[in-house]
Amino acid sequence: TEAGEAALERALREARLDAAGALGTLEMSPDDADAAAGAHALLVRAAGVVRVASAVRVGAAQPPAWADEIGLGSLARELVRVRTASAHAVGSAELAPPSGPLRLSYSKISQYLRCKRCYYVGEMLHLREGFSERAAIGSAVHRAIERFSVACAEADAEGETMPGLEALLRIGRRSLEDAWDEGEVLDDEVRERASAMLRTHFEQFHDPRAHVEELEWQVTLPWACDGQVHSVRMRLDRVERESDGGSLVIDYKTGGPKKALLSPAKDDLQMGLYALGLRHAREDESLGGACEYRLLRTGERGRIGFDRLDLGKVSGTVDGVIRGILSGDFEPAKGCEGPCSLLERA
Repeated sequence: TEAGEAALERALREARLDAAGALGTLEMSPDDADAAAGAHALLVRAAGVVRVASAVRVGAAQPPAWADEIGLGSLARELVRVRTASAHAVGSAELAPPSGPLRLSYSKISQYLRCKRCYYVGEMLHLREGFSERAAIGSAVHRAIERFSVACAEADAEGETMPGLEALLRIGRRSLEDAWDEGEVLDDEVRERASAMLRTHFEQFHDPRAHVEELEWQVTLPWACDGQVHSVRMRLDRVERESDGGSLVIDYKTGGPKKALLSPAKDDLQMGLYALGLRHAREDESLGGACEYRLLRTGERGRIGFDRLDLGKVSGTVDGVIRGILSGDFEPAKGCEGPCSLLERA
């Protein structure tokens, strides 16, 4: 199909450009050992990309087994997914809704609100994006903060010296390597971006005296709607006990600052779900507390109390999403260029 062929052509075109750039480097700097090594690695990868794309183009229904051996397994899986989704693309009238009950999360609900058709492509056709540098950095930074917090708690319990910034950065380097796809280049610029966010955490947010109750806490909230009980799963980055006895739900953000994060609205979907989830987990519908976004790029915070959240409006938003999914409303958002565009082009 057109979409699948476009993805293959894009991969081949980028490989050709990489190869041409590498050959140019060798021509211009033949005596530079480091440049030559980098150019050689780029040529090898470009050749691998051409091999993978060509295998998928001639009809491979599954990613070639050898793709992982040459470090291009993620590319092979992505190309096969795109080609498969394109081949099975259907018109909007044929998008069959699920029967329910639904298993939702904040990210799934948010995706449906942004583009209903992209939700369908991801959750019904199971077409997932390939490797994302941004997502990998975010995952690594979250994981590093969690591991560092655990190390601090263990040191405090044993009466040992608390880990410092260097320990956090060391944990961060390991977490980044764990999160990175083996077929992707992990360069110094990426390492520094992750380290900068961890420095911000340590200098602006880390408090060794904080009473940490939960880390990366998974909560499942039963959600009754129109006679069915669905579920909304959430992962709370951190929950602390404040001096007044209330709970503080913390969510770390690795993206740039936005007004919606610095000044959360009363119908903030993520914070509303977290407040509802915490009250359910604590079995206390009147539990007091607050939610706080912590921006790791800038060191800024955005806070809103449970008492200021319009939980009724948040609940209404979730109910609307459930009804839309179950009724088969998967219209694409105007101008969306996300995964849903595959269905339109095929």
